[in-house]
Amino acid sequence: MLFSEKTHYYIYYSGLLLFAIGLPTSVFLMSVSQFIIYINWILEGDFRTKWQRIKSNKWICFFSTIFWVHFIWTFFPQPQDYNYALNDLRIKLPLLLFPFFVGSASPITSKNIKNILFVFVATVAIVSIIGIVRYILKDSLNIIDYRHFVPFISHIRFSLMIVFSIFIMVYFYLNETHNRYRFIFMLLVVFFIFSIFILRVHTGIMLLIILIILYLLYYLFFVSKNPIRWVLLPAIVLLFSYFFYEASNIYKEFLFAYEAKAPSVILTNENHKPYYFIEESKDVENGQRVYFFMVEEEMVNEWNKRSNFKYYGYDLKGNKIKYTLIRYLTSKGLTKDSAGISKLTNEDIKAIEKGIANYIYLKDFSFYAYIYSFVWDFYNYAKLGKVNGSSLFQRIEYQKTALKIIKHHFWLGVGTGNVQKAFNEAYSQIKTNLKDNYRHRAHNQYLTFLLTFGIFGFWLVMLAFVLTYFKQPFHSLKLIKITFITICLISFLTEDTLETQAGVSFVIYFYTIFSFAKVHES
Repeated sequence: MLFSEKTHYYIYYSGLLLFAIGLPTSVFLMSVSQFIIYINWILEGDFRTKWQRIKSNKWICFFSTIFWVHFIWTFFPQPQDYNYALNDLRIKLPLLLFPFFVGSASPITSKNIKNILFVFVATVAIVSIIGIVRYILKDSLNIIDYRHFVPFISHIRFSLMIVFSIFIMVYFYLNETHNRYRFIFMLLVVFFIFSIFILRVHTGIMLLIILIILYLLYYLFFVSKNPIRWVLLPAIVLLFSYFFYEASNIYKEFLFAYEAKAPSVILTNENHKPYYFIEESKDVENGQRVYFFMVEEEMVNEWNKRSNFKYYGYDLKGNKIKYTLIRYLTSKGLTKDSAGISKLTNEDIKAIEKGIANYIYLKDFSFYAYIYSFVWDFYNYAKLGKVNGSSLFQRIEYQKTALKIIKHHFWLGVGTGNVQKAFNEAYSQIKTNLKDNYRHRAHNQYLTFLLTFGIFGFWLVMLAFVLTYFKQPFHSLKLIKITFITICLISFLTEDTLETQAGVSFVIYFYTIFSFAKVHES
């Protein structure tokens, strides 16, 4: 032992705190914190005691199956892309190391675990504030894409952390009844909910809604007999009814416009210029055909007078200005000529330059805009076969492609190193409409495991992940522990959560603390 036992404990504890800070802020900090924990473990010595701790919890070894399956499947079926496989093993290495080192380390107090959670939530709150400031200053910072409001890590990974932070604060508000900071706990809950909508993290919003519904139903029907359940349940039903009612009405407008025909006679505008109609294009905005009532030569001249972004140039999102402009004019019910452009406000012009193609999206807190966006994506996918740029329907294409790969490699999978290669080949075979820059992997962790390892490897990995967690004793913080694993399992449906370093780090950090860390209840 290099230092005193107390000193080694504080180094270990500091490493865990640094890791919690690094999760929402820095991949570098995550790596440094693990290095501190591992080196401290080695310098501390007392390996016999540590080995006894490992032997007393064989589930740590069973959990390591996840990494070893990745390792074994690197060598078959042949041939494998070993560069890809080695990079994947590097990303997955914490799944092997972190539980081993933390599970055999000195016990940590429950008070320090609470402190770790508070530090994590505080860091998420600070990053959320930075994101909101960047949102407010987005024009001066030239931030066009909402995904760039969060500067440090993927906005999707960050959304998982926001949702988890919400439920951590809810737990402490409900259980720390004598805590003088309870008001701050609830204030943070409200702030995080506000943040997740401001930052427009759709994955986080849907995850939050699902978790709220699940916990409400569980509480009302299995915990409490409070008659308020007969109010809340209809409220949930009404909310979903409203969504489907609005979506149905919007979609009917799309279908009506889809059937619209160009006039059989020549129509002219106020300058006596004939309108032209591209009837074969079925694009629709707000119930209007996009490529109807057009006089392009007038649009070119009038637009170039109003904006420094030239008509045949590109908006700030990288789309052609002409298409953004035409869609925007259509959304406002304006003709696509000089008269239509003259009716645009300066705010409209700036919106078009930023790549906003419908005036509905100018409203920051519009539930209707969320519904419209979903219906627009659905129409373009179902009726026009367009998927590029739609987060939801691109995922459907990814997962259809993944299922095709699984069909041909059901028993043993394609192997750790051939995942991207298998997707590239599958996309070529099915002649997908996805552009090259949108051709990604499954965005579904379950399908990724299944196509990589086949049915046998899939069940080994999933049993190691789920069974290990629930076989560990849940002492305190039970709600937080259940919420965490629920967030992981739901996120696996729409994300390859364990395929990036940030995703692996988030999962293995809290998984290990809740499952393998020795805890003194104090």
